[in-house]
Amino acid sequence: MDENLLAATVILRWLEEIEVPLSGFDLQSHLVGTSALISAQESASNPPTGLRQAAFWVALRQEIYIAFTNQRVVRWNLDRSPLDYSFSATDDCTWANRMVLCCAVVLKFCFDTEGDHTVSRWAELRRYCERWRSSLPDSFSPIYYSEPSEKNGDVLPSVWHIGDAHVTGIQHYILCMILLAVYNPSLPRLGPGQRMALKSMDEEIKGLVLTLAGMAVSNCQTPPNMITACMGIYITGERFSEKRIQDVFLEILVRTEREFAWPTEAAQISLKDAWGWEA
Repeated sequence: MDENLLAATVILRWLEEIEVPLSGFDLQSHLVGTSALISAQESASNPPTGLRQAAFWVALRQEIYIAFTNQRVVRWNLDRSPLDYSFSATDDCTWANRMVLCCAVVLKFCFDTEGDHTVSRWAELRRYCERWRSSLPDSFSPIYYSEPSEKNGDVLPSVWHIGDAHVTGIQHYILCMILLAVYNPSLPRLGPGQRMALKSMDEEIKGLVLTLAGMAVSNCQTPPNMITACMGIYITGERFSEKRIQDVFLEILVRTEREFAWPTEAAQISLKDAWGWEA
């Protein structure tokens, strides 16, 4: 397979993504093309080069974005032998990519109508996420962290990291934890404990989203950090009733579109409607 063709398709998909406000809808034509090229790569006999590998990871994150925001599975074969789900010592980028892979697997668990939705499978995924987090090298620890100060009117924590890979990995870990919290099959559907369980889940999700957004704003020099935060805000934002938090979330969406040309207008409109804001 021509690695240049894969890289070109990934770039065209990016252009397709940012042109959504102009066309009015996302054709996802190059997303389909990328998936076909990745499938062809699986049977390739020659080892992947740096360009092919780089294009693969960008393409997977593009697929995760559309799967997450549209609440569907990642339409890739995630059982390929070269994919690394281990916990062995390696470089920071590989550590981050392991959690990107895990996020794709979690999406399959949540949205695959014919998949394994048992408590044991959920627990297995949760254990993987927790072990990944506890196994990270010290380089993934923030160089600065502070809780939001109510005195200063802060809403988000400050979480500074030294590298993009660290933010990428931990943000995808947070996305996984949000999904697993919502799609926990052991949550009671009825009974006296149901309300308390839902309240606990809601508080967990809110804390995760605030951290996700705080990481993005604290490390906003890299556009994907802000885009990942927008994913979480779009999916969970209606859970927040405090106006000051809603204002901060809306500003992140507006800023991401203004500074990085990433379309968020539809998300802005959707959340304003959910919050009961006047048009």
